[in-house]
Amino acid sequence: MLLDNPIKRIKITDEIKSLIISERQKKDLSATQLAKKMERPQSWIAQIENGRTKSIKQSDLVLVFSKILDLTMEEADNFISNTFEEDLNSLYTDDSGQMSFLDKKDIKKDINKYAKFTTSENKEEFQTQKRYILSAFNSMYNQIPEEAVKILRTLCRNIDFNLPFMTGIMSIPFFILKDLDEDITHELYEEISNLFLKYANKDEQRVSIVNEDDNLDEEQ
Repeated sequence: MLLDNPIKRIKITDEIKSLIISERQKKDLSATQLAKKMERPQSWIAQIENGRTKSIKQSDLVLVFSKILDLTMEEADNFISNTFEEDLNSLYTDDSGQMSFLDKKDIKKDINKYAKFTTSENKEEFQTQKRYILSAFNSMYNQIPEEAVKILRTLCRNIDFNLPFMTGIMSIPFFILKDLDEDITHELYEEISNLFLKYANKDEQRVSIVNEDDNLDEEQ
């Protein structure tokens, strides 16, 4: 099932493109309308259908048919698996070089620029914490799948933006504030959000629909 590994990329074949076009036309949906339902840039579906986008995340393909057919993500996943006779595993792209940009940098030096709160741990600890993060996202996906996909998508884009900076942000020990009242915690969140908006030079409403307004599509 595609949702077993939602961020893995899958090739867009002629069969997939044809199915997207035929199913959305049955629903009298334009490519732009479908993209809007998915909260994506207006040209997002068109780029898939005209061949400019060569691959997308599996979760995105499921979301396409979820929005076209008004299905849950799980139902859309089943629809895709039952529709395509070919082995979908053969369509997976090679993502072994996905983080190859790291090889071009002095990672230790860059990470240390934003390492005010970080500590060193061994490999066993790394594996333990990685499993915890995966468990947290899996739990979130089981309860709010579409929101979980959006959050994970943004996280991946933030990592592409600046990995050392993002690890520095994530290493700030917010957990020591666990005894704060909810109102104060929310006040802190608002201050951080406003600081971001200051540097982003965008209003809050635009940022909230950034997937629709900005051309931030994944690498094609």
